[in-house]
Amino acid sequence: MTQGMTEMTVEWDQQSTYTYFDVEQMTTQVVSHEPKAIMSLHLTDTVWVEQIDDITKVTAAEPEISETGETPIVTAGKISFNIGGQVISVDWSYDAFKEVKIGDYYVAWPYLMLGTPEVVDVSVSEVAGAKVPNKDAKLYEVTARIKQHLSTKNVPESEQISQDVEYVVQYFAALEVKLVDVKYRKGYEWLAPHDNIMLCSRYIVYRDRTYSTGETFTDTFYSMNNPAVSPLASPHPPGGG
Repeated sequence: MTQGMTEMTVEWDQQSTYTYFDVEQMTTQVVSHEPKAIMSLHLTDTVWVEQIDDITKVTAAEPEISETGETPIVTAGKISFNIGGQVISVDWSYDAFKEVKIGDYYVAWPYLMLGTPEVVDVSVSEVAGAKVPNKDAKLYEVTARIKQHLSTKNVPESEQISQDVEYVVQYFAALEVKLVDVKYRKGYEWLAPHDNIMLCSRYIVYRDRTYSTGETFTDTFYSMNNPAVSPLASPHPPGGG
C-alpha cells in the first residue's frame, strides 16, 4: 500500500476437483470446490505524533479468532496494530474442511490456512522540503512490513506449501517541532598569553536544547576573561608582611 491508500484486499484463488466412480449410476462423477481465503487491511492516511521515537512504537492488540459453520468451517480473525498512533486493522478469513462425504467416500478437501499477522519492521525517512500548513512541523514517510504465514492443508506432502508473505504499508507521519528539554552544563578553559595579554581563564556555560524531532542544539556562553596572577608578581606575596 502506498501513500493515499487506506484499504487493501488480497484474495487467493483456489480450486479443488475430486473425481470418483458412482457405482449406482455407473458413471464417473466430478465434484469441484473453490475454498475462500481473503485478507483485508485498513488504516488512516496521515497521523500526528508527539516525538520522533513515537513513530516506530508498535502495540498489538490480542487477535480475535472465531469459527462458524460445519462444511466449510469458516475461520475468521481480526487484529489491530497501533504504530505511533497509526491504527492498522487486519481482517482475514478462510474456509477449512474436515472429511466430507462424496458418494460412498469421505474426502478431506484441500484448503489454504492463513496465520495471524504480525508487524516485523517499521522504518522512517524524512520527506525533505515538505511543508505543513500553519505549523512548524516535519513530515516523515513510514514503511511498515506485516508478515502472515500461509500453509496448505489436506494435500499430499510433495505438494504442500508453507511460506510467509509480507504486506508493505506506507503512510505519512507529521511531527510538530517543539522544545521538549533544556539542560545546562558548565566548564572553563585557559587562554594562552598573546599580544600583550597575560595568561587568563574564562568560565563556560553550555545550554543543550532538545526538540521533539530528536535534534539537540547547543548554545555556548562565555564569561569575561579572568587574568591569572602569579604570586611572584604580587607586591604582597602570600605569607609576607
